[in-house]
Amino acid sequence: MRRFLLAVTVVITLAGCSGAERPSSPVPATSPQPTSPTPISSAAGDDNSICARPNLRTFLYEVEQYSGPAGLNPDAPVHDWQPALQEGKDIAVGEVHPALEEALAGVEGYRIAVEGSRLDERFGSPQARNYAHVIAKAAVRIAKRCGVDVDITIPKPPKFSELG
Repeated sequence: MRRFLLAVTVVITLAGCSGAERPSSPVPATSPQPTSPTPISSAAGDDNSICARPNLRTFLYEVEQYSGPAGLNPDAPVHDWQPALQEGKDIAVGEVHPALEEALAGVEGYRIAVEGSRLDERFGSPQARNYAHVIAKAAVRIAKRCGVDVDITIPKPPKFSELG
Protein backbone atom coordinates (compact mmCIF):
# COMPACT_ATOMS: atom_id res chain seq x y z
CA MET A 1 0.00 0.00 0.00
CA ARG A 2 2.91 2.33 0.81
CA ARG A 3 4.38 1.77 -2.64
CA PHE A 4 1.02 2.58 -4.22
CA LEU A 5 0.67 5.87 -2.27
CA LEU A 6 4.28 6.76 -3.05
CA ALA A 7 3.71 6.08 -6.75
CA VAL A 8 0.52 8.20 -6.76
CA THR A 9 2.33 11.05 -4.98
CA VAL A 10 5.21 10.94 -7.49
CA VAL A 11 2.79 10.92 -10.43
CA ILE A 12 0.81 13.86 -8.99
CA THR A 13 4.01 15.81 -8.33
CA LEU A 14 5.37 15.16 -11.82
CA ALA A 15 2.05 16.19 -13.34
CA GLY A 16 2.25 19.55 -11.57
CA CYS A 17 -0.96 19.08 -9.63
CA SER A 18 0.52 19.55 -6.17
CA GLY A 19 0.23 22.79 -4.24
CA ALA A 20 -2.08 25.72 -4.79
CA GLU A 21 -3.85 26.10 -8.11
CA ARG A 22 -2.12 28.55 -10.44
CA PRO A 23 -4.21 31.12 -12.29
CA SER A 24 -4.56 30.17 -15.94
CA SER A 25 -4.06 33.71 -17.20
CA PRO A 26 -2.44 36.78 -15.65
CA VAL A 27 -5.10 38.97 -17.35
CA PRO A 28 -8.50 39.10 -15.65
CA ALA A 29 -11.39 37.87 -17.78
CA THR A 30 -13.14 41.24 -17.59
CA SER A 31 -10.26 43.29 -19.01
CA PRO A 32 -10.97 44.85 -22.41
CA GLN A 33 -9.31 43.03 -25.26
CA PRO A 34 -7.71 45.08 -28.02
CA THR A 35 -9.87 45.03 -31.11
CA SER A 36 -8.98 45.73 -34.68
CA PRO A 37 -11.25 47.84 -36.86
CA THR A 38 -14.17 45.87 -38.26
CA PRO A 39 -13.24 44.90 -41.80
CA ILE A 40 -15.65 45.60 -44.60
CA SER A 41 -15.77 41.84 -45.09
CA SER A 42 -17.70 41.41 -41.86
CA ALA A 43 -20.96 41.99 -43.73
CA ALA A 44 -20.08 39.23 -46.14
CA GLY A 45 -18.84 37.05 -43.28
CA ASP A 46 -15.89 35.69 -45.22
CA ASP A 47 -12.34 37.02 -44.96
CA ASN A 48 -11.63 35.47 -48.36
CA SER A 49 -14.43 37.45 -49.99
CA ILE A 50 -13.88 40.41 -52.26
CA CYS A 51 -14.78 42.66 -49.33
CA ALA A 52 -11.60 41.67 -47.49
CA ARG A 53 -9.20 42.93 -50.16
CA PRO A 54 -7.52 46.15 -49.03
CA ASN A 55 -7.51 47.57 -52.55
CA LEU A 56 -11.28 47.14 -52.71
CA ARG A 57 -11.62 48.98 -49.41
CA THR A 58 -9.54 51.75 -50.93
CA PHE A 59 -11.77 51.79 -53.99
CA LEU A 60 -14.95 52.03 -51.93
CA TYR A 61 -13.45 54.81 -49.84
CA GLU A 62 -12.39 56.71 -52.95
CA VAL A 63 -15.84 56.40 -54.49
CA GLU A 64 -17.37 57.91 -51.35
CA GLN A 65 -14.78 60.66 -51.11
CA TYR A 66 -14.36 61.40 -54.81
CA SER A 67 -14.50 65.05 -55.78
CA GLY A 68 -13.60 66.69 -59.06
CA PRO A 69 -11.40 65.21 -61.75
CA ALA A 70 -8.85 63.75 -59.32
CA GLY A 71 -9.23 60.24 -60.71
CA LEU A 72 -9.43 59.24 -64.36
CA ASN A 73 -9.28 62.27 -66.59
CA PRO A 74 -12.35 62.44 -68.86
CA ASP A 75 -10.32 64.59 -71.27
CA ALA A 76 -7.57 61.99 -71.61
CA PRO A 77 -7.06 60.45 -75.05
CA VAL A 78 -9.31 57.48 -75.64
CA HIS A 79 -6.34 55.06 -75.72
CA ASP A 80 -5.77 55.85 -72.03
CA TRP A 81 -9.23 54.44 -71.35
CA GLN A 82 -8.77 51.25 -73.39
CA PRO A 83 -7.49 49.02 -70.53
CA ALA A 84 -10.41 50.05 -68.33
CA LEU A 85 -12.85 49.51 -71.20
CA GLN A 86 -11.44 46.01 -71.71
CA GLU A 87 -11.84 45.25 -68.01
CA GLY A 88 -15.44 46.44 -68.26
CA LYS A 89 -15.99 44.10 -71.18
CA ASP A 90 -14.47 41.22 -69.18
CA ILE A 91 -16.82 41.96 -66.29
CA ALA A 92 -19.76 42.21 -68.68
CA VAL A 93 -19.14 38.69 -69.94
CA GLY A 94 -18.62 37.32 -66.45
CA GLU A 95 -14.83 37.04 -66.32
CA VAL A 96 -14.13 38.36 -62.84
CA HIS A 97 -10.41 38.23 -62.11
CA PRO A 98 -7.76 40.11 -60.07
CA ALA A 99 -7.81 43.05 -62.48
CA LEU A 100 -11.36 43.79 -61.28
CA GLU A 101 -10.01 46.34 -58.81
CA GLU A 102 -8.40 48.32 -61.62
CA ALA A 103 -11.64 48.34 -63.55
CA LEU A 104 -13.63 49.41 -60.52
CA ALA A 105 -11.20 52.23 -59.79
CA GLY A 106 -12.43 54.00 -62.91
CA VAL A 107 -16.12 53.98 -62.10
CA GLU A 108 -16.33 57.62 -61.09
CA GLY A 109 -14.38 58.68 -64.15
CA TYR A 110 -16.79 56.73 -66.30
CA ARG A 111 -19.74 58.29 -64.54
CA ILE A 112 -18.42 61.78 -65.13
CA ALA A 113 -17.55 61.01 -68.72
CA VAL A 114 -20.82 59.39 -69.76
CA GLU A 115 -23.46 61.44 -68.00
CA GLY A 116 -22.05 64.87 -67.24
CA SER A 117 -21.45 67.95 -69.33
CA ARG A 118 -18.18 66.38 -70.50
CA LEU A 119 -19.96 63.78 -72.59
CA ASP A 120 -18.43 63.74 -76.05
CA GLU A 121 -18.13 61.43 -79.02
CA ARG A 122 -15.34 59.36 -77.42
CA PHE A 123 -17.56 58.29 -74.53
CA GLY A 124 -20.90 58.62 -76.26
CA SER A 125 -20.54 55.34 -78.12
CA PRO A 126 -22.98 52.58 -77.15
CA GLN A 127 -20.05 50.32 -76.20
CA ALA A 128 -18.52 52.90 -73.85
CA ARG A 129 -21.92 53.51 -72.23
CA ASN A 130 -22.45 49.78 -71.87
CA TYR A 131 -19.08 49.24 -70.17
CA ALA A 132 -19.67 52.22 -67.92
CA HIS A 133 -23.08 50.85 -66.96
CA VAL A 134 -21.70 47.38 -66.22
CA ILE A 135 -18.80 48.67 -64.11
CA ALA A 136 -21.03 51.02 -62.12
CA LYS A 137 -23.57 48.24 -61.50
CA ALA A 138 -20.79 45.89 -60.38
CA ALA A 139 -19.39 48.54 -58.05
CA VAL A 140 -22.77 49.20 -56.45
CA ARG A 141 -23.51 45.48 -56.12
CA ILE A 142 -20.15 44.80 -54.46
CA ALA A 143 -20.47 47.82 -52.18
CA LYS A 144 -23.92 46.72 -50.99
CA ARG A 145 -22.72 43.15 -50.48
CA CYS A 146 -19.88 44.49 -48.35
CA GLY A 147 -22.21 46.67 -46.28
CA VAL A 148 -20.99 49.99 -47.67
CA ASP A 149 -23.46 52.66 -48.75
CA VAL A 150 -22.08 54.43 -51.81
CA ASP A 151 -23.79 57.06 -53.90
CA ILE A 152 -23.06 56.19 -57.51
CA THR A 153 -25.37 57.24 -60.30
CA ILE A 154 -25.49 54.28 -62.63
CA PRO A 155 -25.28 55.39 -66.26
CA LYS A 156 -28.20 54.24 -68.38
CA PRO A 157 -27.26 51.33 -70.61
CA PRO A 158 -27.55 51.72 -74.37
CA LYS A 159 -30.44 50.11 -76.19
CA PHE A 160 -29.66 46.55 -77.17
CA SER A 161 -30.15 47.43 -80.84
CA GLU A 162 -27.40 50.07 -80.56
CA LEU A 163 -24.80 47.48 -79.59
CA GLY A 164 -25.07 45.75 -82.97
